[in-house]
Formats: sequence, C-alpha cells, structure tokens
Amino acid sequence: MALVLALLVTLASMLFAGHMARKRDRSVAVWVWIAVLVGPFAPLALYFLGNRRTETANA
Repeated sequence: MALVLALLVTLASMLFAGHMARKRDRSVAVWVWIAVLVGPFAPLALYFLGNRRTETANA
C-alpha cells in the first residue's frame, strides 16, 4: 500500500512540476525528471525559483 501511495505522489508531482515549469518558462522535460527523482520537492523548488529571467528583461 505504501508503494502505491509513493507512486501516486510521484506521478502527481511529475504532472504538477511539468505544469509549473511550462508556466515559468523552464524546461518541462528536465523538471519532470527532477520530480521523478525527488518527488514533491520539485514543485516546491520551482515555486521558490520563480520565473526564468530573459536577457531582455535584465537590460
């Protein structure tokens, strides 16, 4: 039962991290794989990282 719960949490984290990465202009594939490795910590990291800054925004 614990394994099923862990897999569901990881799957949800993958979907949520992919969605957040797309909204924050970050690589979706990279963040989905990060979510596979660290689970629910990936969306949390994306939340704190915020949006990607572009070169034109810094000038």
